Amino acid sequence: TTYELKVMGLRTCFALMWVWTVAISGGHAQSFYNQGSTVSVMSGTIFAVRDSLVNTGTFVNNGNLVIGGTWLNTGTYSPGVGEITFNSSSPTLPQIINHSNQSFSKLTISGGGKKLILADITIEDEMILSDGVIEAENDARVIINSTATVSGGSDAAHINAPVYHHGTGQKTFPLGNGSVYLPVTLSDITDDQSFVGVETVELSGGMLPKAPSLDAISSTRYWRLDPVIGSLNFRVSVPLREETLPGELHNMVVTQSPSLNERFESIGQSSSSGTMS
Repeated sequence: TTYELKVMGLRTCFALMWVWTVAISGGHAQSFYNQGSTVSVMSGTIFAVRDSLVNTGTFVNNGNLVIGGTWLNTGTYSPGVGEITFNSSSPTLPQIINHSNQSFSKLTISGGGKKLILADITIEDEMILSDGVIEAENDARVIINSTATVSGGSDAAHINAPVYHHGTGQKTFPLGNGSVYLPVTLSDITDDQSFVGVETVELSGGMLPKAPSLDAISSTRYWRLDPVIGSLNFRVSVPLREETLPGELHNMVVTQSPSLNERFESIGQSSSSGTMS
């Protein structure tokens, strides 16, 4: 049995009591389809859909939108001051998020499993990585505005896709490879126009070319840096996990190369923490 709620050709505001939940007890799926109308979730309201939510109209969110299935937005999503949570708990099927290159004010990833974005998403205010891995198709990116904050991040909660930051100061890219958390931090960014992306790339065979001054280089992974706007004048911190490099931690250095066809050269190490194990 499939239960569906449809809104067609009318303006709808959800603000019943303090919590308004779209959920039908005993059903196998609960979906919500907004076909061409304007739907508003008011402040203090929880609007929960256990299965898919399709929006072809206008969806205004000043409350808390919780989605357990596919989010397909081919209309207009106005993030207001609201938050949206993707909490599918399927261990096998990814939760599809097609936001049509629009913004979220506050985004929470929970429930575990994969969250598959099909177009760019932009975080205006806050991203919380609680449980679940964001992956991407169609060259989609996670874009974080200059004043937005990112919290969480672990082996169970990270982004296995390109992440881009606007702005200055210190920026953490909560990256991973789907099973291991591999955050990268860029600090001391001074260019006000800075817009830079980082992506984790796992190696499967072969070896990166290295300068003769290097005894060894990672055969596990590298990070691709994409400075769209701004200078490359900043400090970079990268994690050391699941590596088989010889030597002690104080012997490790960060290397760089303009392309995979040119040798990686050392840019040194200013500090380190942790252990090699």
